[in-house]
Amino acid sequence: MVELPEYFSIQFEGTEVDIRQRSINGRRVFQVSFNDNLSDLFIHRATVANGKRMWMSIPEGRQEQAMLIGQEIVKFYRNFRQQQNEQ
Repeated sequence: MVELPEYFSIQFEGTEVDIRQRSINGRRVFQVSFNDNLSDLFIHRATVANGKRMWMSIPEGRQEQAMLIGQEIVKFYRNFRQQQNEQ
């Protein structure tokens, strides 16, 4: 299994945001730092009652951003994994 780098950047709504992986209580959490006046966003992938996995913001309240940025993290990971496998 290919691990993501601890720090990386993605594009979100036309701007670059910085991502840092963290471990909180044994769970992988992503700290999203925006290059403007927005406060950092912490997101993680949770399993909800029906067994479906979805991106959640910590604390709740920025759910839409969490889902959109989470999708971009997944895209980044897939591209990163493909590049690593080609080497």
